[in-house]
Amino acid sequence: MTLSDAIKQAKHVYIIGNGGSLANAAHIANDLLGCGIKAYTLDAASLTASANDFGFNTVFSRWLAVVGEPGDLLIALSGSGRSPNILEALETAHRKGMESHLV
Repeated sequence: MTLSDAIKQAKHVYIIGNGGSLANAAHIANDLLGCGIKAYTLDAASLTASANDFGFNTVFSRWLAVVGEPGDLLIALSGSGRSPNILEALETAHRKGMESHLV
């Protein structure tokens, strides 16, 4: 399945990243909303509150554990592909039966 197909078929699309990748995630989510696709990313306030309370490695996985459902899609943006919080989010998506793509 191509990423384009996965986006079109997903119930919800969650897009994550660190630093500039998070800025890109917000931009992509906004563009997808304009196409009628339900797309979300964590805002800075939620991200930093979660990091403060539970640690930065879990900021995305904790969020997905609550909101993610089978049939949803996770798009993880990462320059290195090795960020612990990105890898934990991918594992959570897998456990929840979500489609996921590391870009």
